[in-house]
Amino acid sequence: MRIPFLRNTKYVCWSVSVFALLLSGCISIYSPHSGIVVEKESGLPIENAILVRSWDRVTVSFEGGSHSWLGTAETVTDKNGKFTFWPRIFFSGIPLIMGTEENSYLVYRPGYGFEEIKELKKVIELPKIPLNRNTRKVQADKAQSSYSTDYYKTELLKEAVQQEEQFLKELSEPAQGVPSTTPALKEGIDRQVNFNRANDKDIVKLPSDCRQSAANSSEISSLIQRFNTLEHDAAIIKVACYGDDATPVLVEAISSSAASKYYIVQALSLIGTPRAIEALSDLILKCDDNNYDLGVRLAIESLEHLGLRGEKALIRSLANKNSTIQSLVSDALVRIGNPDAVSGLITDLPSMYAAKALGKIKDHRAVGPLVKTLPLHYSIIALGEIKDQRAAVPLMREIHKTIKESNVEYLLDGNVPSNLTMKEKNDLRYNIPLLTELKKQRNILIEEALSEIGMPSMPKLYEIAAKVPDNIELDEQEAIFADHVVQLLVSEKTSERFLAEIAIAKIGKLIVPALMKALNTSDDVQLRKASAEQLGKMKWEPNVENVLVNALQDRNPLVVAYAACALGELKAKSALKPLVVVAKKESIFERRGAIWAIARIGSDEGKTVLKEFINDKDVYVRTIAKRALESSGT
Repeated sequence: MRIPFLRNTKYVCWSVSVFALLLSGCISIYSPHSGIVVEKESGLPIENAILVRSWDRVTVSFEGGSHSWLGTAETVTDKNGKFTFWPRIFFSGIPLIMGTEENSYLVYRPGYGFEEIKELKKVIELPKIPLNRNTRKVQADKAQSSYSTDYYKTELLKEAVQQEEQFLKELSEPAQGVPSTTPALKEGIDRQVNFNRANDKDIVKLPSDCRQSAANSSEISSLIQRFNTLEHDAAIIKVACYGDDATPVLVEAISSSAASKYYIVQALSLIGTPRAIEALSDLILKCDDNNYDLGVRLAIESLEHLGLRGEKALIRSLANKNSTIQSLVSDALVRIGNPDAVSGLITDLPSMYAAKALGKIKDHRAVGPLVKTLPLHYSIIALGEIKDQRAAVPLMREIHKTIKESNVEYLLDGNVPSNLTMKEKNDLRYNIPLLTELKKQRNILIEEALSEIGMPSMPKLYEIAAKVPDNIELDEQEAIFADHVVQLLVSEKTSERFLAEIAIAKIGKLIVPALMKALNTSDDVQLRKASAEQLGKMKWEPNVENVLVNALQDRNPLVVAYAACALGELKAKSALKPLVVVAKKESIFERRGAIWAIARIGSDEGKTVLKEFINDKDVYVRTIAKRALESSGT
């Protein structure tokens, strides 16, 4: 008897297969994506950049295809410029008739060029645009009218464009009675004022011997009122001629908005006294996104123009945690280029912009403090720019730690979005694709820094670095790491010995002290031999010859032979006399090594010595001596 269920099994299987096929065609899954947005010109990360990802539903009919909005995802970059899009799943509809299509991505940040890109990259670069109303209005209009997404379905993008439009509206209106056609104001908006151009007609200069006797505050206030007229240039000069007496009145004018902040900053910078400089610094410190304007930017540029006099005020201004201010101030400090600024920048760590400035100044005093801020990505970049080998071990330790790490918060430098619930934060730990991508990005960043320092990319070296304690001085960490690498020269594994030789060839300067130490103090004969051989390749190290000459006194004949050959490789003429002494010893190994070295050095004095050995009882010694003399024509 046939069972009905079994009789229909093949039809059930066909039905399930068809249903699964249809279901797979009804669902569209879009993977997560993360990356970083940076300024094209400087490479600085951009905070609060809006990224928009959108999808359309596509319907096919006999009359053609049609598109309709399906969904939108928005994200914003954090203070390190990082962003993340989470995965999206859509029900696309009837297979072969309906489907989903992803549009181009939109990237927008007021003050930068609007970008519309087909594929998201790991690093997105936005060009900085000038503080010019028309230029910025064009970019805002592009963001609003893009065909790649429905602008009115967005929230973050719409809010950013509206804020930009309000800012541009205020920028276009004359402030406190200053006509919009005022040359200095127009020039200041159309191109950011630069005090370094000495021939610029709109930069007010203070005449020599113009200092006036002390005036009462009402006289100075009346002059400040003239800042709002076409006579502002003359009024600025007259106020500045009163020197420090005018500073408190100018400061009060800023708080009361009695005149354009732009002109008040010009007057304070012309006065240039410590009190005026402090006033400029206070203005920068009090600035935030709500009151950042051309006057604040001019204050930063004025302090830069004052050079060393304005440097301390700029360092003090780094206390303002606004990302725009920190970026401008740190760039100004870099352009001043005074190494004495390093101590002030160090105290501001772990500020991203302080680290960025330290990397550009390239002062080696910053290495230790920057290492303490690891694994922050901007500290990694700065250490690569400084190119100090003391940072190699901590960086390699970070790579090893990253490989083992499974904490998304650690890999994001602690910048987990604050709006996530506790469950969502816990789920991040098991997001394997995100973890893999974050690890890859971190490792690439560290390997680039190590490459700048001159370190090879070798996983075995990362393992060694991970064994070095991180609670000791950098010099001690370097010494312990070098000792471990030297120990690999006598490893039982051929691959590790080969790796050690490659590593020493690439980072010899770091390893030389450990090789000298092993040659002088190790009880392992094989290690002393290997160390002598490697030192023979360090032709650029001045102290190597003395260490190898001392090794000619070693108690083991093989070590002596290797030290002699190393001296021959170095062509150390200063070692000729000690080598002659070794050549006359009884040990066959010592004699062969010494004769080979003398022949290799090839000096006239060495040729005289070789003549004594052309009839030596050892065939190797005779052959080397004869061939050396024949090749020299003697």
